Order: sequence, then structure tokens, then C-alpha cells
Amino acid sequence: MIWLSLVPAVITIILTFKTKKLIISLFAGVLAGTLISKGIIGGITAIGEYMMDAVSDKESAYTLSFFHALSSAKFSVSIFSGAMLTLLFTTIYFAF
Repeated sequence: MIWLSLVPAVITIILTFKTKKLIISLFAGVLAGTLISKGIIGGITAIGEYMMDAVSDKESAYTLSFFHALSSAKFSVSIFSGAMLTLLFTTIYFAF
């Protein structure tokens, strides 16, 4: 039964290549690992405990808030740059 430890990694790798979404694939791998080791109810409870431990840690909270702020800034920049690009093309179109 040692080969069961490879199942979460294989699931993660296959899902990452198929969906191109790493975070969701990693979560699916963790879910598969906890379901294999602790069963359905124990696996869901273990994931909740892991997540609460990670969020309650001070350093992890700083990291999560940084990533949240960074993603918000990236979204704002993409909206702003899209608006500027539209304005630029409109100006060039009507100038000639």
C-alpha cells in the first residue's frame, strides 16, 4: 500500500497539465491525500484544521494579505491599462 502515497502527486500533476490551474490542482491533491489517509469525514475535517492552522499563524496571515493586495493591484493595473489603450486607439483613429 506504499504506492498510495503517489496518488495525490499524480492527481496534482495530471490536473495541472489538463486545467493549467495550479492552485486548484494542489488543493485536489491535498484533498485526495487526506481522503486516502483519513477517510471522507476525517479528510474534510483534516483539511479544515490545516487551513485554520495556516491562517491563524501570524506569518501566514501576512503572506495571505500580501498576495491579496498584490492580486488587487494587478487587477487595477489591468483595468487601467485597458482603458488607456482604448483611449490611445480612439485618439489615433479620430486623429487621422
